[in-house]
Amino acid sequence: MRVIHKFGPVSPHIPFQLKNVHNIVHFAQQSEGMFIWCEKDKEKLRSRNIEVLIVGTGWDYEPEWAHVQSLIDKAGYVWHLLESVEAF
Repeated sequence: MRVIHKFGPVSPHIPFQLKNVHNIVHFAQQSEGMFIWCEKDKEKLRSRNIEVLIVGTGWDYEPEWAHVQSLIDKAGYVWHLLESVEAF
């Protein structure tokens, strides 16, 4: 059995840990903050910890981060959700 949980708000350029999740399903701005929605496996059979990072367009980041999704905020800025390809 799975359920979707909301995490955040998350801030740019500060790594954030998503614990015991199955996968990321959505990244969006809501109520002046950025949030991440993830599926969680209630039995934790297919759970993992995911470390994410948000960067703006044109910002530098290390190669151990992989792009997952992007969003455009209310001011028109584009933010990119990255996932660590290394376990933490």
